[in-house]
Amino acid sequence: MAAKALINEPSQVVTEALEGLVAATPHLALLEGFPSVSATPPFQLLSLHTSAHVLMGLPAPHAGGGSGHEPATAGYVGAGMLTAAVCGEVFASPSEDAVLAAIRATTGEAGCLLVVNNYTGDRLNFGAAAERAKAEGLDVQTVVVADDCAIKSKAAVGRRGIAGSVFALKAAGAAAASGASLAEVTAAAEATISRVGSMGASLTGCTLFGQPKSDRWAAREVELGLGVHGEPGTYREKLSTPRQLARLCCTLSPSPICVPHLGAGERVALLVNNLGSTTALEMHVAAHAAAQLVQSQLHVELERLYCGRFMTSLDMHGLSITLLRLDDATLELLDAPTKAPAWPSTPAVYSAAIQLLPVPAGATDEQVAGRSSAEGPSSEQGQLAHRCIAAVCEALVQAEAELNALDAKVGDGDCGSTLAQGAVAIQQQLASLPLDDPSAAALALGRLVGRAMGGTSGAVYKILLTAIGASLRQHHAEQPTLAVVATAVLDGARAVSKYGGAQLGSRTMLDAIIPAAQVQRGGCWTFCFCLESFPCIPQQGTPSNVCRCSRRRQRRIGPRRRPLLRLLPQRPRAQRPPKTWRPPLAAAATCRLSVWRGTWTPVPGQWRCGWVLWQRRSSLIMWPERLF
Repeated sequence: MAAKALINEPSQVVTEALEGLVAATPHLALLEGFPSVSATPPFQLLSLHTSAHVLMGLPAPHAGGGSGHEPATAGYVGAGMLTAAVCGEVFASPSEDAVLAAIRATTGEAGCLLVVNNYTGDRLNFGAAAERAKAEGLDVQTVVVADDCAIKSKAAVGRRGIAGSVFALKAAGAAAASGASLAEVTAAAEATISRVGSMGASLTGCTLFGQPKSDRWAAREVELGLGVHGEPGTYREKLSTPRQLARLCCTLSPSPICVPHLGAGERVALLVNNLGSTTALEMHVAAHAAAQLVQSQLHVELERLYCGRFMTSLDMHGLSITLLRLDDATLELLDAPTKAPAWPSTPAVYSAAIQLLPVPAGATDEQVAGRSSAEGPSSEQGQLAHRCIAAVCEALVQAEAELNALDAKVGDGDCGSTLAQGAVAIQQQLASLPLDDPSAAALALGRLVGRAMGGTSGAVYKILLTAIGASLRQHHAEQPTLAVVATAVLDGARAVSKYGGAQLGSRTMLDAIIPAAQVQRGGCWTFCFCLESFPCIPQQGTPSNVCRCSRRRQRRIGPRRRPLLRLLPQRPRAQRPPKTWRPPLAAAATCRLSVWRGTWTPVPGQWRCGWVLWQRRSSLIMWPERLF
């Protein structure tokens, strides 16, 4: 069965991918008649400051090869790196004609340098194009990258060119952009190639588009020296840790990573390259392990650390480690600026010491309360709060199993355990909480449950309690009234709704908190069954109020939502839910509510409430009896 891939047709994937790259990168263009050649367009050279080699008399570095290794090599086209990249089909060398077309389009009197990876097809096609260009009078030089330490250097075809070629491209491009001659650019590339070595390791092979995945790897098995085209590696080994993998890559050959003249104290650049589908988490773990290893076991001085996708192999799950011996000139070339989209925009300066910024200390509970919380509550209010909180915590601990069982019917069954964790944490710190100050107490409780409960529940309760504490502090109420506390609770509910997304009617704790707090605040927050608030503010000192809820709104809702409520028209008192009141039919028909006891306090603003006003012809209006 063919592996899944997000492509249209395998035969068009390279052309379409290059068109997408050019569309996303304004300074790139495709060569007319050769859609696989990505270059900086001559008509944009001056305006976009990208690879003005032809007009400014600078050498033009070129590279290329089979596709499937992105971002190499098209991603390295731009000022400070390549002038052109010639891309073949997936894992297939580009044609001689395509390479020659790129040379003709971008090479001026300063000449052109071809950076070629050591694969037979690339060497033949790039070499043939170079010879034809020379016959036409163009100055063309060629360098070959062979940095794969999995193959002995004295083998018949030599080592393969893999991720170390990226360093050669950067050195050549930076040298050309600095105004160096073609000979100097070639020398810079050759010097870099002579001091670089790479080793790859992978957990899987790569899968060509339209082909089934390979299953030649056993579980927890890693193959060392695997080629970027899926060529067999040197040997396989059981995978244990990224540190062990880094050690195998760096010490597989007699000479560490096969970098000539790499001795203790040498300055090096380390490149940890993603071979395709390795996650960013895995890559950074491996980069950290490799950086520690090259310093502790190879005893070198690590000055640059690069980590990411530089030369991939389709969907291969693996990485390669490259070491480059540095000198001042090479380091300057690596750090030179470039507009190539795939090269890091800032120098990858390595620092062994991980910087830890101090966390600013927040106000303690004692500072918030203005006195030592170790003394315990001294006021009658604080002692009452102590008893109430202790009772609530004990009830939550006792109800742990029951709440878990209820949660298991619709969730993961940990609601009771999570609440019990918060309750136990409060019990352990209850004696030291600043309960004499309601604001400080709410803030302290928020911090406690946030740390103890964690997850979504911990965050919700922490937001609720913290917002309550902040609201109480804004009111400067050392002895807050019940209405002030209710207002603070509504502020807390508002914060939970803002950050959590839940609203009244979402079947969350807000369905209980908001109505209860509004009742205590002494207002009438009526809520239409369509879950839309409407103004219903009684005038102070008047015994009645006319609800201005639009009847048209109720008619718009239609019969679809009627099952959401139980209609109770003309039911005897014994058949109605407890603590509900059914007004006369005339009052219901006119949406007129009567206040039987006391006076109303105007309520600024309106919130949704769980109490429901049903359709005009019905007699159902549900209110807590205590309001009347």
